[in-house]
Amino acid sequence: MEIKFIVYTSLTCPHCVEFMGIFEKLQSDLKKKFKNITFEEYIRENNGTDIFDSIPYTPYIKIIINGNTFIFEGNRTFNDFVKFIKDKINNIKGGDPFYYKYIKMKDKYLKLKRKCNIE
Repeated sequence: MEIKFIVYTSLTCPHCVEFMGIFEKLQSDLKKKFKNITFEEYIRENNGTDIFDSIPYTPYIKIIINGNTFIFEGNRTFNDFVKFIKDKINNIKGGDPFYYKYIKMKDKYLKLKRKCNIE
C-alpha cells in the first residue's frame, strides 16, 4: 500500500503557517504508522505559481493511496488525518473495516515470529 501525502502551502497564509507545525509532526508520526508513506511539500513562494494554477486554496492537501487521489477537507488535526487515511484504505480494500487491524496484527505476529526464530 503506497501512500503519498502532498501539501500545497503559502508562507503568507496564516492557516498554512499554523498547519506547518502539524505537518512536521505528521511526517514523523505517520511514518511510524504507515510503512510506505512519502511526503511532498510545495510552497508557493519557493515553487513558483505554475504548480499552483489548479490549486483553489491553501493549505491544499492531497493524499494518493495506490494511485487513488483524495482531497482532504476535514479538520487539520493529526487524528483526523490518520482516520481519513485509514478510511480511504478500507474503501480501496473493499470496505472491510477489519482489514487494517488484520494487517497490523499480522505485522506484529511476523515480527515476534522472527524475534523468536520460529519457522
